[in-house]
Parts: sequence; structure tokens; C-alpha cells
Amino acid sequence: MAITTKRIIKKVRSCSCSMPGVWRAVAHTEGAAVIYHSPKACSHISRVMDGGDHFRKIARDEYEPNNFTVPLVCSSLKEKHSIFGGIEQLRECLVYVISTYQPKFIMIANSCVAGVIGDDVVAVAQEVEMKQQVPILTVPCYGFLDGEYYAGYYYAAAAIIERLLKKSMVRPNTVLLIGDQGGPNGEYCREVKRLLQYFDVEVIGQFPTYTNYSEYDKIGESALNIVLGSRGQANEWLIKIADKLRQQLGTPYYATEFPVGWESTQKWLLGLGEVLGKKEIAKQAVCSENKKLAEVYALAKNNLHDKKCIICIGRLAQFFEPGWIINLVRKSGMIITAIIMLEAFTEKAKQEMIAKMPDIDQSLIIDQSAGNPYLDKADLILTTHELADYTAKQLFLPLLPKSGIQGEINLLQKIRFLLARRGNKGGIIYG
Repeated sequence: MAITTKRIIKKVRSCSCSMPGVWRAVAHTEGAAVIYHSPKACSHISRVMDGGDHFRKIARDEYEPNNFTVPLVCSSLKEKHSIFGGIEQLRECLVYVISTYQPKFIMIANSCVAGVIGDDVVAVAQEVEMKQQVPILTVPCYGFLDGEYYAGYYYAAAAIIERLLKKSMVRPNTVLLIGDQGGPNGEYCREVKRLLQYFDVEVIGQFPTYTNYSEYDKIGESALNIVLGSRGQANEWLIKIADKLRQQLGTPYYATEFPVGWESTQKWLLGLGEVLGKKEIAKQAVCSENKKLAEVYALAKNNLHDKKCIICIGRLAQFFEPGWIINLVRKSGMIITAIIMLEAFTEKAKQEMIAKMPDIDQSLIIDQSAGNPYLDKADLILTTHELADYTAKQLFLPLLPKSGIQGEINLLQKIRFLLARRGNKGGIIYG
């Protein structure tokens, strides 16, 4: 039986809509209101996405019950507005939002419909702002027409930085986190905050999504901004936000290493120690984390030693770093019997991914078409894509790996749980 996978995505760049990015940039900023200059369906989709995020956080114990969610109001463009324009509709919507919610500022997200019509959103925003004396911020993105999710996120943050933030007296030993990454109570941010405790610094906020309007004066007090990094274009846009803050407020930023896996976490800690002028503390932090991780691996080897493991890779090199997974498998005592390259790869993309695995025996790297005999003999499959119609024990590698050593610890625990299932019972666990 040939190996089949679910939902292989081959695109290199995101083709998403910019409007949810604008929404996410201020979704939990108390004092803000968001207007979608769009048909009703656009705002409905964003609300559904937000609902999914809400329940995911509850399931993962990341929910914050006191988190404020800003009003999201739609200008409700209809078919007739494609002929006569939707400016009057937007003007009425702005006045309604100001009178109903009394926001400190309004953020307008533009749909592709508004872009095709050619509505002058900036002009009407300036007009209503002058009359109502409420800041109205706009972005140069129109749905799918230009930009994408992260462009909307960036331009919304940039508008806030340009219009609403001011320089303040810098407070020593304070940091501001840049980005979302599951919110202040998400696994990523919790781990970063735990690592920051070594340096005795105060986290004064998380910009832009989780900083309230009343807290904007504090942003300029930060001595260092730390980018909650990712990979690919997401990271590029987050660094742009940090650079925009540097230009506007003069705050330096740290964005040199995405702390995934022990090797990257070690570099992240040492680099941060250098930036903060606390090199010795960074070295002590590295020793402490290394000791903690070594104890976990020693325990894991009791269950994982000599287990046969296959790694299936279907993500492009821009979005997946195989090194930390390979190191995890080796340190746990498991044996890599094959690395299967799934059908997402062109020959060029395949070679780019192989180049990220220089210390792997090349005979272990095989194509999807030849992988089935190896899967039959494996105890465990670590995969970027769920394998369909297959009973092997699979662990789905996370799209966004967990930061710090906690990511490795959590993944090891899930691997142990998966292998402890009785008999030949397969299934999949999501990492």
C-alpha cells in the first residue's frame, strides 16, 4: 500500500487575507474598536476563527478569563455599493461605533471589495476623526488584493506606533514582548517568561495584541524589545514591528535566534545575556537548563532506548527545522531507520531540506514512494503531515514548535505516552 498523506500544502508564500491580521493586532486591546469595511461574511469568518482560538486555549489551559475582546463591527457592504461606492456606509458605521462604544481609537480593516470599488477610506477616516475627535487608524491593505495576514498585522501595529505611542523615560531591566504566539498565557510565552526570570527583568507587556490603550505610555519605558520569533515571513513582519518601535521610540530589540530545542535555546540565552550585559548569568542559566534537560532524557531512555523511529517531512525548509527533532530522537536513545521526504517537495526544495541535515547518513533519506516497507517495521512515526489509512503510531510535529527546553520535554512525554499504548493500537497524537 502506498503512503498517502492529508492536506499537503506546497505554497511558499502566504496567500491569506489581511483583514484577520488587522483584527488580531488589536483584538484584545481595551479601548480599541475595529471596523471591517466589508460584506458581513468577512466579519463572520473572523469571529468564527476567534471562536476556534478561544476553545483551543481552553483545551490547552491557556485561556485568560479576564482577557478583553474589542468590538468588531462591519460596515456591511452590499451589491449596490459596488456601483455607487461604500463611503457613506463607512461614514455611518464610524459614527455608530463612536456613539455606541466610545472607543479611544478605531482601526479600519479594508476588504478586497472596498479595494476593487476604490473607496477612499483614508479621506473619510480623516473627515470623521476631525469631527468626532477620536483617532481613526487605517492600513494600506485590501483583503486578498495586496499584502496578506502578516501585512495586515504589521500595518495595524505600525499605525498604532506612529499615531499613539510616545517616548518615555526608560526603566532599566524591563522588556516588552513583540508578537502574539498564543497570548500571554500560551506555552510559548510562558516558557520565554520563565527563561527571562534568570535575568531578573520585568516583562511590562506584549505588543500589539495584548497591550491596552491605557498602557501605551509604558511601551516607551522598555529597555529592550524581544521578538517572539517564528520562521519565514511571520518572523520578517515581527522584526519590522520591532524595528518600527526602534525608529519611533529608540528601543533596541533582540531577535537573533528562535529558541526551539536545546541548541537554539542555549544560543538564545547566551545572546540575550550579551545584549543585557549579563553574560555570567546567561552561562549559569545554560548550565541550569542543561542539567534539567539531561535528567528528563535519562528518564526517557528507560522507555525509548532502541525504539525504531521514522521521520516524515513534508514542510519546506523555510518553515521547518529538522535538526532539533533529529537531536531529540538521538538523545532519547531511539534509532532513526528512515527519513521519508513527502510529496510536497520539488527536487530543488528537497535538496534544500537535505542540506539542513548534513550529519545524517544519506542512505536513510528516501522518497515517499519507497517508504512503505520502512513504516511497517517502525515503532514510531514523527511526521509533519498525518498519514492517512495507516495504523502506525504517529506523532504530528507541531507547526509552531514550543520554545525553550519545555518544548522538548513536552514532546518526549507525548512520545512516551504514544509508545505506551497497548498492542498494535495506532492513532495520532498532536505535538
